Amino acid sequence: MRWESVLSTTEDQVYHLYKKDKHLLTLTVHPFSNSARVECNKQKEYSLLERKDFYATKQFFFANMEPESES
Repeated sequence: MRWESVLSTTEDQVYHLYKKDKHLLTLTVHPFSNSARVECNKQKEYSLLERKDFYATKQFFFANMEPESES
């Protein structure tokens, strides 16, 4: 599996996850609001990000994973 950055602006950072050459999901990170959106199989989920700094290593955790209603 591999992550590929497809868009990076001040508002959004978009990544695609591939297994071999098959696109599995899209992750859109919104740094300003500390939120992320995951899209997989036409389903969307929204989550807040909690930033944990452990010395030089920065880790992000998903919190409040709730399915996003289709609009």
